[in-house]
Order: sequence, then C-alpha cells, then structure tokens
Amino acid sequence: MCYNLPVGKKRKNKMIRNKGKGIKVLVCVSIAVALIVTVVSAQPLMPQNDVIVDVTPESQTGKPGDTLTYDVNLTNNGNVDDIIVVDSITGVPPGWTVELKDAGVPQTLPYQTPLLASQTSYLLTLDVHIPVNATIGATMTLNIHSLGNVSVTDTDSFACLVNNAPILSSGAVNPATENLSTTFTYSVNYTDADNDPPGFINVVIDGTPHAMNRRAGQDGDYTNGEIYEYTITGAILGIGSHTFQFNASDGIDYATGDTGVHSSPTVTNRIPVLSSGAVNPATGNLSTTFTYSVNYTDADNHAPGSINVIIDGTPYAMNHRAGQDGDYTNGEIYEYTITGAILGIGSHTFQF
Repeated sequence: MCYNLPVGKKRKNKMIRNKGKGIKVLVCVSIAVALIVTVVSAQPLMPQNDVIVDVTPESQTGKPGDTLTYDVNLTNNGNVDDIIVVDSITGVPPGWTVELKDAGVPQTLPYQTPLLASQTSYLLTLDVHIPVNATIGATMTLNIHSLGNVSVTDTDSFACLVNNAPILSSGAVNPATENLSTTFTYSVNYTDADNDPPGFINVVIDGTPHAMNRRAGQDGDYTNGEIYEYTITGAILGIGSHTFQFNASDGIDYATGDTGVHSSPTVTNRIPVLSSGAVNPATGNLSTTFTYSVNYTDADNHAPGSINVIIDGTPYAMNHRAGQDGDYTNGEIYEYTITGAILGIGSHTFQF
C-alpha cells in the first residue's frame, strides 16, 4: 500500500515549506497477512443404545383351535454392543396362550438375547394358540428394552384374527322322486357367524360340482342363514338313482355341517302309451294296400326308440306319419303299409 507525503525543512520546531512547488515523497508500506490453520482432532462418539422390534406378519387369520406363528426380529440399532430384553406381551385375551421361542425352544419372560454387536439382529418366533371357544380375535403388543440403557424401549403390535367356519344345514332335493320332465331343486342353508358370504358354494351331483345361487327375497344376513339353490331337470340327470352333497367356503375355511353324501333323487321314465291301433282296410284283395297305424303318446315327450307292428308274428318297423307337430305328449301317429299280395290270401293277425 503506497502514500504520497509532503517533505519540508524543520526549524525551531516548525515546518518550513518550500515556496512554489512542494516536494512529495512516495512512501510504500507493506502489510503482511498471516493465515493460521488450526487442526482439531475428532471427538469419540458417545455410546448410544437403540433397540428395534419387528413382528411379522402384522396380521394373520386362524380358526378356533389353530396355532399361528409369527417371526420376531430384534435389532441392536445402537453404536455399542447390547443385549435386548423382551419384557412382556400385552393384550393377550383370557384363555389364549402365547409362546416366545428361541430356535424352537420355549422361553420365559423376561427374555434376554445374547450380546449383540451394533447393527445386528436376532430372530425369535412367537406361537399364538387360539382357544377352541374363541369367537373374536385380538391385537397384542410385544415390549422390549435395552439392557445397556433401560430407558431405551420399543414395541410392535400384531393382530390375530379369528375366523369361524361357515355351517351348512338342511340340505335337500325336491322332489325326491319324479320323472325325466321334472325340475329338481337342490337347496341348502349357509350360515356364517362372521357374516361372511360364501367364496363358493356347490352342490355336487353324482361327483360333478354345480355352483348354487342365493334364493331371492332373503335379508342378506349370513349370521341367521341364507338359502342357496340349484335346479336341474330329470332329463339332464338321467333315469335312475343319484347322489348329492354340498361344499362351501367363506374364502378362508371350508364349511362344516351338512357336507355328507345323500342318496336322492330317483328319476323315473313314464311308460309310453299306444292307442287306437288299426289296419285299414280291414278286408281287401291281393292288390289292396293295407295301412297299419297306432297312436304313440309319451308323457316325458320322448320319441320312440323303436315302434313295430307285428303281423302274423313278424315285426315291421313303423314310420312317423308326415305333417304332425312332433309333440309326443299329445300323441303322434305311426304307420306301416303292405300289400295283400305280400300278406297272402286268408286271415291275419297284428299287434304293436
């Protein structure tokens, strides 16, 4: 840094300046700046305890009498070695039992893990035994703390839901006996204490399952029972005796109750009726064409498997007369023609 300074003569303590142009002296001053760097050594980390508990899965569903198993993951999340203490499991309903296990061996509470290094975990299991008379589930909480610092704690909650299996009752088929043209209705009552609708509900007829439908006009409350049904004709079932049984599920458990095999229905075939049998004309000569006819009626509307006229002991297949409506319930005419020359001279017999 530089400055211009005037220069004069000093006399008797006075400054005498030159007249005219003054004399100036350029004075430069050098300023040094010192940079000081201070290095401070890192302080050691303070010991810190931290523990974490994680119960998985968060929720499971079982039925009364089941045992559900959960994983318990204990983690030393601090920066020093530590032991984790499992203090208690709270929220356990009366009559329920819960077992903490280490490598499959039941443990008593409070339970201590081995010494765990920082950022390491330890795995336990938890068995929850649902009593056979349980109707609702529970939410329980596992509580832990650090042995190195008892004020450091953690908790994790898990749910155990109870599902009541649905019940089937009053299974039936109506009617129990009828013919091929009859419509048979299978029905069963589905009840679920949890008010769960069926995931599926079937009637198994002769080994083949058929999905059932909820009967119209019901209140939709499964706790008091809902009727399901399935209809099928005797023609589809076929002639003879049949079996049926029901199965269902609420999506979790299979139904109990009326799930056994029933023997029913019996499908019968109504015998066809032949009427108005005749031959026309009743008398003729060798050149005459004789027509045999009969009315065939079947209440099940089944066409004949065969229909014959037996002339003098010899059967002849008859043909369906043209121009009829094809409804066998009101009768259809069958006929057969033959000449007198084939029949031969004399009296003859016939039957159908």
